[in-house]
Amino acid sequence: MPRKVPAPPVNPILIPDLPRADEQALSSFIEIPGNIYQNSSLGRWQNQDEGTSCDCVYTPGRSESYLACGDGSDCINRLTLVECIEGDCPSRSHCQNQRLQRKYYAPIGVVLTEKKGYGLRAEEDIASDSLIYEYIGEVVQEREFLRRMQKYAQESIQHFYFMMLQKDEFIDATKKGGIGRFANHSCNPNCYVSKWFVGNHVRMGIFAKRRIFQYEELTFNYNVDRYGHDAQECFCGEPNCVGYIGGKTQTDIGVMDDLYLDALGITEDVEQLGLKGSRRRKSRKLDEDYVPPLKPISEEDVPTLCQAIRAASSSSKNMLPHLLNRLKVTEDTNALRGMMRLRGFSLMTTLLGENEHDLNICKSILESIERWPLLNRNKVEDSKIEEPVRKLTASEDSALAEKAKSLLALWTSLSTAYRIPRRPTRIQDEDGEPIRVIAVTERPEKRVITDDEAWQAPTFKLTKLEEPQPSPLPPESPAYLPTFTFPTLAGPSKTQLQEIIAQATQAAALAAEAAQREAEEAEKEKLVADAAKAKAKERYKKKKTVKNDPGTRLLKLVGEVVVRYMSRYRDLMHHDTFKKHAKELTHLITGKEMKSSSFKDGKVESLSDEKRKKMKKYIEEYVQKLLKKLEARGKLLKPRSNGDSRSISSSKDGSTPTLNGHDLVNCTEYDLQNFVDDLVDDEGEGPEGEEEGSSTSAPPHDHRTVSNTRSPVMYSGS
Repeated sequence: MPRKVPAPPVNPILIPDLPRADEQALSSFIEIPGNIYQNSSLGRWQNQDEGTSCDCVYTPGRSESYLACGDGSDCINRLTLVECIEGDCPSRSHCQNQRLQRKYYAPIGVVLTEKKGYGLRAEEDIASDSLIYEYIGEVVQEREFLRRMQKYAQESIQHFYFMMLQKDEFIDATKKGGIGRFANHSCNPNCYVSKWFVGNHVRMGIFAKRRIFQYEELTFNYNVDRYGHDAQECFCGEPNCVGYIGGKTQTDIGVMDDLYLDALGITEDVEQLGLKGSRRRKSRKLDEDYVPPLKPISEEDVPTLCQAIRAASSSSKNMLPHLLNRLKVTEDTNALRGMMRLRGFSLMTTLLGENEHDLNICKSILESIERWPLLNRNKVEDSKIEEPVRKLTASEDSALAEKAKSLLALWTSLSTAYRIPRRPTRIQDEDGEPIRVIAVTERPEKRVITDDEAWQAPTFKLTKLEEPQPSPLPPESPAYLPTFTFPTLAGPSKTQLQEIIAQATQAAALAAEAAQREAEEAEKEKLVADAAKAKAKERYKKKKTVKNDPGTRLLKLVGEVVVRYMSRYRDLMHHDTFKKHAKELTHLITGKEMKSSSFKDGKVESLSDEKRKKMKKYIEEYVQKLLKKLEARGKLLKPRSNGDSRSISSSKDGSTPTLNGHDLVNCTEYDLQNFVDDLVDDEGEGPEGEEEGSSTSAPPHDHRTVSNTRSPVMYSGS
């Protein structure tokens, strides 16, 4: 592989005496065989336009084994971190580039360390670049990732297991995952994490950075790949330990992945100048403390640069300009051809889509690819790069727009080369999607001639030829020609022909009737779809009108006060009960406020302090009566404390309610905003009824009198 392999340490740190703790560790989470996706759109490889078939040539029994897409081969898939698909690879069952699919995991075990909790240990020697384990978990969107971070903090979970998969997507292995989650951090790790493209999905694997000895602990750099708490003390024990984990920026050389150092061509400079720092010496930052020299890439650097750009596109945006600048100054034709071969156009298509608002990155991309020695349009069409470039022609930056127009004009002038199509067969992957399979015809094995056979003199066998014998004369022809009777071919009778014609006519009539029936059903479905579309459009217009209504704005203001105050008691009742009474109370107060003079004058942008104080007093009385009613019916939930009594009271200043001396949990801003938005989306509908009774409330834009039959507490707007 292009990643440089460091030499193993002379005296590695071994932990053979630590006890195995596999069963104990597995009980702390739910082990799953593969990633679980929050929805079907997550974890998808967004750019497969140039295909996933490699051009490796491997002949079993005659070729070296590594040529079957192995480490050190020239497999285009392996060089671009793409796994070959079974049935689509010329190496067939001998392919060595399907490690994640076949789960070719290294021999490892879980141990309990002294200071770092659980960890992973090599049970045998592991070769460089071997797959240690896949990082498995629940794949979630960024919004859910932030929500879980907050939730885990509230649950006092100390160890987070988040890892970025790609832009706005994260793997959460905190509660569901695999044992790869137990790999600890080290400032001098023996493993690295790499993103691989497998079929339609993006997956993360932990790989051996160098040769790993038996009983070594398996570690990688958390500062690069993991998300969790802020900076905390590091216990890796390495000589170059910086003292803590986290709290570093992407441009801090001390925590920068070796892949980026190799791609920038500054690995030797960093080692000679000691830029990574240590526990006693602060590490340097790129551009601020150290400006890397701008070096063009060589043909050998192309795979490393491609991998670094793919990694930086999702997790290290600050590295992209440096990597693109190095590509921009490259004029070596062989290196530029190598970029095109390693699906460079598809890579740039992805970058343009993800950074369409960053004009500097877009300009660097266009300035880079304009040098690429294209002979035809094939790669341009396969990668679909014309679409994002065409959008840049309307950019406010005139130089960028002109650059995009000139590139499009250049590509348009090229012709499309004819390619012999492959003979595909169709199979399906695990998601039911078709996979292109190349039909490969087995060639007969050629007989190998040994050296002894090659130098052996040929032998000939002489056979005596017999004298030719005269052929006998043909018999005399008879004086007459014989007669032959040709059999008559039996055909269908007239009755049979009539039956055949009748059957054909009936079949044609049935086919016409079925076609007419299908056409009628299609027309009905179209009418239903058009009606549903019109109904949805009308509902959207109505919803938009409702949201612009002054009553709706008032409802939202009141809802924020109600939910923020009632949420202090949310742990004492079921969620549905809390939601129902919060809605009921919100509509009740809103209905009263709509009678006030301030509402009639159109002053609904905010609530005065006097109104908020009045509302809070009313809400407090309402909630206290509600809690007593729930307690009488045995529906009052136990608080988080372990007390037996359920006495509820407010603090002396009335700001924070308590239960048995413990503060109740407040509502988060996330829950508050969701609930208030829910009120607005209901388009003014009142709360749903339960078994406790019913109440009458009016939508905010309905100027009817609102009354509450549940509680004698009175409230009037002023």
